[in-house]
Amino acid sequence: MTMKMHLITIFAILLFLTSCAQLKERTPASFELRPTLEDVMSISATEKSNESDTQIFSSAQIKSLFKEYQLIESTTLNKNTAYKIEFELKEGVNRIKVFYAKGALKDLEATMHMITFLKNLDSTPGRYTLLEMYFNALQDDPIALDNFLKLKGKKNESLFYSQPKLKEKYENYQEELARRYSETLDQRNALKEEIKKLAKERSPLEKTRKDLLFELDKAIPDEQLKNIIARNDRKAAADLLKKYLPFETMAHVEKQFWNDYLEIIQNPLPLEDRIFAYRGINEDIVYSAQVNGVELDRELAIKENKAFLMSPILVKNQGSWNRRLRSLGTMNKKFIGTIEGSDEVAQSARITTMFANHSKDPMGSPFLSFTPDFKIATKADGMMATDFGSKRVSAFLIDPRLLQYNYATIHDEEIEFLTNLFTFPDELVGIWDINYHQGEDPKSFLDQKLKQLIDDKFGEKKNLEVLKKIYRNTRAFYAPVFDFVSPIDLGAEEVKATDPLKIYLDRVKLPLPKIPLNCNQAIGPFLKNN
Repeated sequence: MTMKMHLITIFAILLFLTSCAQLKERTPASFELRPTLEDVMSISATEKSNESDTQIFSSAQIKSLFKEYQLIESTTLNKNTAYKIEFELKEGVNRIKVFYAKGALKDLEATMHMITFLKNLDSTPGRYTLLEMYFNALQDDPIALDNFLKLKGKKNESLFYSQPKLKEKYENYQEELARRYSETLDQRNALKEEIKKLAKERSPLEKTRKDLLFELDKAIPDEQLKNIIARNDRKAAADLLKKYLPFETMAHVEKQFWNDYLEIIQNPLPLEDRIFAYRGINEDIVYSAQVNGVELDRELAIKENKAFLMSPILVKNQGSWNRRLRSLGTMNKKFIGTIEGSDEVAQSARITTMFANHSKDPMGSPFLSFTPDFKIATKADGMMATDFGSKRVSAFLIDPRLLQYNYATIHDEEIEFLTNLFTFPDELVGIWDINYHQGEDPKSFLDQKLKQLIDDKFGEKKNLEVLKKIYRNTRAFYAPVFDFVSPIDLGAEEVKATDPLKIYLDRVKLPLPKIPLNCNQAIGPFLKNN
């Protein structure tokens, strides 16, 4: 299965999930009232539209412009609505639906407005950015709604010149277009005070949080992040992160993403329910765990599998280990993924943007990447001439809820799974280091380390049962997006994924709002077919 198909799979899931939150029908609001997502995604009919006008666009022509979209005539749209755009996945078909009222195709101005809106949606940097923004809009986030209105009210003059028949009506359309843009601006103005109020509410909360950080920055060594992780104190790590993360400025999806992470690291699954993953660590700094309150020598830490890793954003920064966590707030304010020069879309699609940025420049990332494929963990990256793990490679047992498939990667053939910020010592299976283990096959070495770990934890009577369970967990987790190669040969028959829906929503933890399970029954067949 190609990477393109993998991305289509994830995109299709995201599209379908948006359709689970049904928008209520309502009379189009006066533009003095606050617009809803339905208002934003609907195109109004032209007030003086003449149904006897020449129909310049046919449904077939529109479909040729937007091959992925489905154009559907509707008898249920409000009488003042010409078009309405919805996102949907049904029976394994990935599509955006465009509903149109009877006579809408003869409404030249409304049709051109709809086409312009769709073109502007398509031009947004990264479709996943658009989808995360849509999820936040479903939660009634005013900034996300405003971003869609910016796209709805943005000119796209190239459309006029691509259709010769439009030239004769160009002046009339320009007049109508100006009126429509004015209405869109009115809708944005109706949100302006709410956005200002939101900023006003966030500002003192942000100041209060930052005032507390000065003391945390200067905390004693035992209360610094590095030592907290070294002693595997998961609760203290979560408590510290919660104080540094800028929750007060986050949109719904990002807030859920980090809240889930903090909950999981405090209450991880037991070893037998985790999954196996590799990471090449030639360039990584390996940090030593503490034993009885004493930090181990690095060589001993590697040999005894008592070590942990930290993400580049923490390693590369300066100052105390706690102070380095301030980067999580600084990163949140960067001007990235903009619409018309505004950074607001960065606030409406933070997780997708961070995933995409990791694939562009992992050296500034808050994530660590993992793979189930030993060859990937040890190969060289041809684009950057980077040798991932031929000199040093590691293996981990990680709670599958912490591994997130990077659906927003910019590399067509890349399949990677990310975890946030750092690993804990209790997740490490082993590190093969050419300086200490030269002459030993690295994969066999790590496979043996896994067996040894399970033997030590569970004893001879239970070890094979636990190893097989980890093997099944690992296959099932990666199978929907990876041509999986067993991390260890246990002599067991091949186990295939039977519940891809559960894998994606319960384990991969895509950054989605929580939704009822029964909304998603169509996802399983789609994944199986790809």
